[in-house]
Parts: sequence; C-alpha cells; structure tokens
Amino acid sequence: MQDVLAPSIQYGFAGFSVVLLGIVVWQIRELLKLTRAFSAAMQRNADAFTRFERAFEKFQTVLSGVDQTMQSFAVESRQVLKQLRESKP
Repeated sequence: MQDVLAPSIQYGFAGFSVVLLGIVVWQIRELLKLTRAFSAAMQRNADAFTRFERAFEKFQTVLSGVDQTMQSFAVESRQVLKQLRESKP
C-alpha cells in the first residue's frame, strides 16, 4: 500500500491523467471539426436539392407546354385528314 502512496507513483498517475485529459480535449476538437464539416455538407445537399426542385418545376412547365403543343397538333392533324378525305372525289 505504501508503494501506491509514493510520490513518484502519484506523479505518474497525475501525468497520465494530464495525458488522458489532453487526448479527450483533442478528440472533442476533432469531433467539433467533423460536426462542422457534416453540417456544411448537409447544407450543400439541401441547396442542391432546392436547385434540383426548381429545375424539375421548370422541366414540368416545359413538358406541359410540349404536351399542349402535341395535343393541338393531334387535333389539327385530325382536322386536316378529315378535310382531305372530304375533298377526295
């Protein structure tokens, strides 16, 4: 029991505690860096999703216009074919 209370052993425990505390502080700093990087990546992903959503809305608008044009073309084509059939002798 006297060996555990010896000053050299106590200093060793104190030194080891300081080293462990340093490791814990370093790990917390690294964790904070990772948290910041993760947060930035999440923000970039959210921004990309927003840009994709806007682009998709524009695509839907264009596609709707194309659909309307095709429907108009189909109606006009039927009318032209009807006129051609009626004009044949």
